[in-house]
Amino acid sequence: MISKRSHSLISLAIGFSLFIAVIPLQLNSLSTASAAGPAITTTTSSAAATILSGKTPPYSAIGKNGDFYIDTKNLMFYGPKKNGSWPLGISMKGTNGSDGNNGTNGSDGKNGVDGKDGKNGIDGAIGKTGATGLTGATGPTGPIGPTGPTGATGLTGAKGETGATGAVGATGPAGAKGDTGATGAQGLQGIQGLQGETGPAGATGATGAKGETGATGPQGPQGVAGATGATGAAGISRAFFGNINFASPLGSSAGSSAISSAFGSFAANSNYVVRLVIVGIYANSSDDLPFQLEISANGASPTVSYGYSMANIKSSRNGSAGKEVNFQADILIDGTSAGSGFNLVATVTHQSIGLGTISLSGSFIASQVGSAS
Repeated sequence: MISKRSHSLISLAIGFSLFIAVIPLQLNSLSTASAAGPAITTTTSSAAATILSGKTPPYSAIGKNGDFYIDTKNLMFYGPKKNGSWPLGISMKGTNGSDGNNGTNGSDGKNGVDGKDGKNGIDGAIGKTGATGLTGATGPTGPIGPTGPTGATGLTGAKGETGATGAVGATGPAGAKGDTGATGAQGLQGIQGLQGETGPAGATGATGAKGETGATGPQGPQGVAGATGATGAAGISRAFFGNINFASPLGSSAGSSAISSAFGSFAANSNYVVRLVIVGIYANSSDDLPFQLEISANGASPTVSYGYSMANIKSSRNGSAGKEVNFQADILIDGTSAGSGFNLVATVTHQSIGLGTISLSGSFIASQVGSAS
């Protein structure tokens, strides 16, 4: 079944097709007009007009002159195209049809009949309530005793009379003011002496001739310079520390020695106090073994003074039971005669026979001081 809207579009399309078909006939009839009138020149195109369509209004690039165009989305008709432009469109929409009548609602069905309720069963008989016992009689309340009489209040004593105020005594008369003594007489002023006459001014004396400048005397001898005070001791200007390394262990034969790498970095013409600790670990734990320590300078010739203590103690520093030798030394360095920087070297020796090798290591801390006395 075709809707009203589709039917209208089909009719409109057929009508325009007939309109386009008639146009050539009209043009041809005009070309064969009577020769009595003025000559009329017409131009006919061999290409037939076309009805184009799309979902938007046409733009100038669509179609050729003489074509028609239907906007199927907005239902607008354009044409014919002339001089490369489309004219304003004509609406193809018909008037809206009347709304149809609403259908009648169907009648509702009847509710079914409810079934009858069944009869309730007969309740059983309720038993009789037993008789309530008699309530005992309440005893009588005893009488309240009488309140004793209140004693009589004693009489208030009479208030004594206020004594009379005594008379104010008379004020005595003021004493007489004594007389002011007489002022003594002022002494006589002495007689002023006569002023003497001013003497005449003396004549100004003549200016004397300028004398010659005397010769400059010889410069005195320079005084003796005072003695220079003693220079105070310089304070600490630098402190540093480091490790003491031994390239190889101490050997096992008597008289063996191990020499450390040079340690410390001491400046020329400077004095230092150094404290060091050196530890040697060995496996023999049966005896206390004799060890010696020697400290010497390397690179210059400062004066090196030192003292040390040595102890053999039990140790498990390397993970197993054994012993170790422990050196603690204090060193005083007088470097005022050292013309260049220098280092220190530690040498450890022992005098035992059959002792195993001993691994040595240590550390030091040095402080620069003003003097080394």
